[in-house]
Amino acid sequence: MVRMKRSKMILGFAVMIGLLLLQTLWITDAGAFLTDVSTLDKAAIAALTDEQLIDKFIDVMIELEASQTFHETAGFNNPNEYNKYKALLRFRTDLLLEIKKRELQVPQITP
Repeated sequence: MVRMKRSKMILGFAVMIGLLLLQTLWITDAGAFLTDVSTLDKAAIAALTDEQLIDKFIDVMIELEASQTFHETAGFNNPNEYNKYKALLRFRTDLLLEIKKRELQVPQITP
């Protein structure tokens, strides 16, 4: 009887350790895709061309918006969905830049 209790206790510990490891792996996967923009120091920023500066700024703004949306909604199930969302944000930004370059008015679609 004592031996039976000991084996159940060991099995319980093994299950708990397995669940903790599984949770750790899940958290690691989610955190791996949250930030992929590298930061630069002031000297490196000053060395960027105008085009590179604008491009870097766009990347940072897209990363911030995608990350904020991710944390607010938790609607992304994997890094692929997150990257698709970021690509859509980038496309929207590129379209806005071209609209402004051509001096067109941005259509107001938000209620």
